[in-house]
Amino acid sequence: MLHLHSFSADAFSYSFCLLFGDFIQFQKLMWELK
Repeated sequence: MLHLHSFSADAFSYSFCLLFGDFIQFQKLMWELK
């Protein structure tokens, strides 16, 4: 149970980092377009 929980936490943090990275790239693009 603990191992499964840690795995889900890692997967969540990994997907969150990906989403956050995409958001940063999007913000940069919007700033360049201004």
